Amino acid sequence: MALSDTRRIILSQASQRADRLAIPPERLPAAARQTVAKSLLKQGLVSDEPASACSTRDAWQIEGRTRLLRITGVGCAPSGWSLIRTVLPWRRRSHPRQPTGPTCP
Repeated sequence: MALSDTRRIILSQASQRADRLAIPPERLPAAARQTVAKSLLKQGLVSDEPASACSTRDAWQIEGRTRLLRITGVGCAPSGWSLIRTVLPWRRRSHPRQPTGPTCP
């Protein structure tokens, strides 16, 4: 499963949030956002759920529907995190006892 840099960043950021929501990048054009969202859903890396009125800021527009995307266990797979740490080396922690990458439940 090959991930683009954009998808890796979205998954990395989602894995570090307490609610595990994947937030749409503001600078990504709407059509590209929809393509990324569909790809993440198709690969099983995120699940979608209806967005409430108070959560529309974090929502994605997918085929005319306002949805929240939440990272899944597959999206947190350890094999993918080695790729993310390569792309995002500044996420590493310097303390040897702390994890070196994102953690998922």
